[in-house]
Amino acid sequence: MEEVHYIFKIDNWKYVTLDDVSESMKNKKHDYFNIYTWKNQNELSPLSVYKLLKSIFGEPNGFIMLLKHNSTNNLIHWHYTFFIGENEINFL
Repeated sequence: MEEVHYIFKIDNWKYVTLDDVSESMKNKKHDYFNIYTWKNQNELSPLSVYKLLKSIFGEPNGFIMLLKHNSTNNLIHWHYTFFIGENEINFL
C-alpha cells in the first residue's frame, strides 16, 4: 500500500523527454504488464487536467505526440508520460 502513496505524490513524478519515452518503450519487456485505468466521473474536465499538467510540467511528452498532426483532426490531442520509480503513468 505504501507504493500507492508514493505514486500519488506529484513530487515523485519524473517528467522525461520524448527521447526517454521512446527509449523506455524499446527496453520494455512485453511478457506482461498491468494496466490500471481511472475513469473520470465528471470530477475533473479533460481541459482542467491538461491545464494543470501543462502549468506544472510544460508541453506534453507522451509517445502519441510523435504521431500528432498540426490540426484539430487528431484522435488524441495530448499525452503526458511520467516515471515514478519503477512505474509509469500516462495521461491522455
